[in-house]
Amino acid sequence: MTKKLMSIQEKITKAKSVFVWVIVYDGDGEYIQTSKAKLINALRSRPEALDENKFVLREDGDLYVN
Repeated sequence: MTKKLMSIQEKITKAKSVFVWVIVYDGDGEYIQTSKAKLINALRSRPEALDENKFVLREDGDLYVN
């Protein structure tokens, strides 16, 4: 039996909290917490360019976008 992979939308819906990687230093960055609504709005502009591998839903329920 194969395990169904979750879509980006499913990961966002299931997430407890959402963190996105932001470059804030010269060549480095950190995770910044954002809301699910803000993330969804940001992704609407170019959904075809999204890489599902960049959206990692961890076992603790937090979603990290790299």
